[in-house]
Amino acid sequence: MAELIDIILDDAGNNTPGNDVNIVIIAVADLETVPVPVLGDPLGVGSIANLATITADAVTKEGKVFTKIKAIPETVKLDTKTVGGNKSKGVENMLEFAIPGNTKEALGFISKIKNGSYIFFVRDRDGQIRMFGTSSFPAQLVDSSGGSGAARGDDKSFTFSFESVGSAASPVFEGAFMENPVGAGAAVERTDLFQ
Repeated sequence: MAELIDIILDDAGNNTPGNDVNIVIIAVADLETVPVPVLGDPLGVGSIANLATITADAVTKEGKVFTKIKAIPETVKLDTKTVGGNKSKGVENMLEFAIPGNTKEALGFISKIKNGSYIFFVRDRDGQIRMFGTSSFPAQLVDSSGGSGAARGDDKSFTFSFESVGSAASPVFEGAFMENPVGAGAAVERTDLFQ
């Protein structure tokens, strides 16, 4: 297993809080394989970063695509919390975001995702992409609330909270987003998801 190393933020280095307004979502069932962290370090020479780094691509099944959600600025939050008793710790990852409006699409989104199993990809303001959810512990909706608002100064939006529990924090995703168009015979990289 990888050894501990010094963790020191470079003086004047980027450490900007907050996340991109663009969030990527896909149903676990729509991925050919769900990518996992490097983890493997049989010789004990790797970095502890391997425990939280995914280098494999996320590849969809034929005809399936990644979907982009554009959230309200400064509402996207990805948190990690350690839970459990002494020598029995687990990890609880939480994703929160809000989307504007009461459009048919926004209302339909609530109906579609309320009982499903998903993977999300969230990019922070420093450009690092985190994968939220796994095949064993997918992201699942905990709560959604919102509506039309009552007065001019109210929000007309919906807020969502998703949870993914497991043994590790949401890892950093360094792979590509690959989609398999019907009949194409080969996956094509999708590069517009965070634009």
